[in-house]
Amino acid sequence: MTTRRAAAVAAVVAAACTVACGSSPPSAVPTSTTATITEASAPAVPNPADRPYEVDVVDLTLVDESRPTTDAAGAEVAAERTLPTVVHVPQGGGPFPLVAFAHGFGGDPQRFSQLLGEWAAAGYVVAAPTFPITSAGSPHYSADAWVGVADQPGDLSFVIDEVLDLSAEEGSELSGAVDPERIAAAGMSLGGGTAYGVAFNDCCRDERLDAVTIISGIPFPVGGEFDFTGGLPTFVIHGDADATLPYTQAQATFAELDPPKFLLTLFGGSHSPPSEDWESPWDTVVETTTVDFWDAYLAPAGGEPDEAALARLSTDAVAGDVATLDPRP
Repeated sequence: MTTRRAAAVAAVVAAACTVACGSSPPSAVPTSTTATITEASAPAVPNPADRPYEVDVVDLTLVDESRPTTDAAGAEVAAERTLPTVVHVPQGGGPFPLVAFAHGFGGDPQRFSQLLGEWAAAGYVVAAPTFPITSAGSPHYSADAWVGVADQPGDLSFVIDEVLDLSAEEGSELSGAVDPERIAAAGMSLGGGTAYGVAFNDCCRDERLDAVTIISGIPFPVGGEFDFTGGLPTFVIHGDADATLPYTQAQATFAELDPPKFLLTLFGGSHSPPSEDWESPWDTVVETTTVDFWDAYLAPAGGEPDEAALARLSTDAVAGDVATLDPRP
């Protein structure tokens, strides 16, 4: 997919996205616990037998001094990019795989505490930044959904850099928590477009990624060209009644992806409820299948996909009759 095609997609969905790429459910933060993270001699985690892991929630302020923050007119509003980042950290064992998560337009990581907490309880470190332009809580927030988006794939890569550095630093809050050989990206809505960028766009592709999950998202113009070949394991989740970003575009992008790839269609699924912190019919299927996908492609240390996890993914995708799965492993 080229930048020209991405621009065409942007024209179709811009009006909808500026209104509702995120919504406002109640915020909730998982109960924070304290424990000492000890580094295992081999990356044999996460272990399903140890679930649920206790989870510590660490708040970081990460500052990228190499890139400015600019507004809709291209003017510099800050000489750096400040990224308040919530990190959900499983306790005990480790090092654990890392997932960098991108929120949607107008949103913030607190809207996803239930989903991200489930990933952490399953044995995945989850780092979720607040973007300086597209989060409504940011002092530099812009109501134009396209301002700042091109910088967000770079933000995710920077967060990965910083979390890995802290994990390698003795005595830090994240010391020994992360396995640098097992890294993934994920995002919802505009954050899904951010994850597509960091996974597949030559402007900002991060070669460290082992897998990517896209929730209610489509590719957005972030600069450069998209190349969906290469076989990066990808899990696409989209509601067939999404009025904000079209399900048909999610299908079209899925068709361009090389396997392994999976499309989870949520029957009657709208835009934000399946992933944000409010009750919906799709909560369980989204939580269980995303963990299954991470187990299949992110948990294995340099080996083949976990076949037992793939079997669970197929089963969990249809539990409750609220979704269906198109698997292309």
